[in-house]
Order: sequence, then structure tokens, then C-alpha cells
Amino acid sequence: MAENEFTGTEIPEDLLQAIAGGMTELEKFNIDSFVYSWKKSGMTLEQVLGKFSFLEGNENADEYFDYIIKYYNSI
Repeated sequence: MAENEFTGTEIPEDLLQAIAGGMTELEKFNIDSFVYSWKKSGMTLEQVLGKFSFLEGNENADEYFDYIIKYYNSI
């Protein structure tokens, strides 16, 4: 009888993070770029968070907002 062996499919790390619920490196890069630009133009943290208000319905919104706040404060 022949063996039925499943070898699986390798999933790239960034896709795996997206599936698992984490931010991808591309998402972090985009957030960093916008936040940096907005802070350098004089926007307050509250104004920057307002720009990301569309995330409020996202199940991972807290993770995004925490990341945005930490990055804003690190600049």
C-alpha cells in the first residue's frame, strides 16, 4: 500500500503574521512613515490618532493604536 505523505506548504513569515493577527513589516513601515511625517509637520498625538480612526472597527485596533503611540513618542 502506498504511503500518503503530506509535506505541507511553507508560508512566508509576513503572511503568517498577518494570518495570526500581528502587523506585517509593510504595515509597520507605512505607519512609521505617516506618523513621522505628521509629527514633523507639527501634528499632536491626538491629531495623528484621529487620522487612524478608521481602525476603530478592526479587531486588532488596540495593537495598532499602541504601536502608533509608542512610535510617536519615540520620535
